[in-house]
Amino acid sequence: MTREEKEIRLADLVLAKALWPYIQPYAWMLMVSTLLVFAGIFFELSIPLLIQKGLDGFILSSGQDTKEAFFLGLHLEEFRSFGLFFSLMILAAFVIDFTQTLFLEYSGQKIILNLRWKLFAHMTGLPVAYYDKNASGRLVARVAGDIENMNEMFTSVLVFIFKDLVLMAAIFVMLARLNAGLTIYLFMLVPVILVSVAGFSRRVRSAFRTIRQKIGEINHSFSEGISGIRAIQTTGSASAFIRRFRHLNAAHYDAAMFQIRIFAVFMPFIGLLGIVSTAIILWAGGLKVTAHEMTIGELVAFLTYMKLFFRPLRELSEKFNLLQNALASAERIITVLERPGDRQRLTRSRSRLDDIGRLAFEHVDFSYDGETLVLKDINFSLEKGKSIGIVGQTGSGKTSIINLVTGFYRPTAGRIRINGHPQESINIMDIRQKPPWSCRTRSCFQER
Repeated sequence: MTREEKEIRLADLVLAKALWPYIQPYAWMLMVSTLLVFAGIFFELSIPLLIQKGLDGFILSSGQDTKEAFFLGLHLEEFRSFGLFFSLMILAAFVIDFTQTLFLEYSGQKIILNLRWKLFAHMTGLPVAYYDKNASGRLVARVAGDIENMNEMFTSVLVFIFKDLVLMAAIFVMLARLNAGLTIYLFMLVPVILVSVAGFSRRVRSAFRTIRQKIGEINHSFSEGISGIRAIQTTGSASAFIRRFRHLNAAHYDAAMFQIRIFAVFMPFIGLLGIVSTAIILWAGGLKVTAHEMTIGELVAFLTYMKLFFRPLRELSEKFNLLQNALASAERIITVLERPGDRQRLTRSRSRLDDIGRLAFEHVDFSYDGETLVLKDINFSLEKGKSIGIVGQTGSGKTSIINLVTGFYRPTAGRIRINGHPQESINIMDIRQKPPWSCRTRSCFQER
């Protein structure tokens, strides 16, 4: 694991601020989805209340002369009209939910389209030194796997978490209106719920961060094995390579099992809270019904609202699964996007270079890792039309000199001058277009 991988620890507020520029162009879509969420919550909360009106106003009043129900100022005198109104409410809830899902999916896909393009474009401008320190498998995992996790966050998590929190708050209000005494029993469970969710969130975030890191290491190891398969088979080192891959695979398995154990405790605990609260409400509500302090319809509505309350709570725990996974991916993506690239050396304010008349190295030192010097106190001057031979054993720094001339790396000490001007004052692309440069490795690019 690279040092950068170990240092990825970003606060949620920092992540939100860093991601906002990519979300802002499509914020209006998310706002429309949010407004549709409120409309959907209204219809969802109306269903238990309509059930209560139907029970008390029509079904349980069969022996009475008057059968009626009042809802939102509407006076429903016949059960047939009540049933038609109930059906229309369910149909309206379906249309709202369909429209909201369509808007949310579209906005999420547009955000991911923009983010993936920005990430790839930024990575093409990062200095070559960045790729020396970061394995290709990890970088591929960020462009592919981590971006897809972000898609889950925008399309299946953020708005739905907001919806679930608002729905739970609205259910509390409806429960208090139905019967404040019974609501107190449920309110006593809130601190337990909040503490358990906070502890769950903290532990699962760490687990998902480790999982994403291990996936990156596995991808790198697999890519390394495929690209170097000739060397592996020639040297007979397949068994050692397999052992290393097995170790990485086992580390990923351990991290995944840790996450599973967390959910194995949290999910049944939330279910247990729902069962206990239902039993308490049935006992206390039954006493109130027998004492004629509330109707059977109100008790049924209260229990229905309680079921609605624990449903988003269970969904929140599942959404936290996706959210923590997405946040771990977002941390990794933001560390790449916030890393400064080499684009600043392409600005128009830098000097143009029409021809290289003189190249000079002045007491140049260079190190790839900042500790071990590859080049030390290099001095030479080369005029146009002249040539110089640089010889040495493998690893002595011949290629490093070429990399410094073309600007792939910067000297640790000393200065490189071109036509008497410091190299850093010249547009780097002008420098790279002048000398002929032959790569030792072959790269094939597919063009469509």
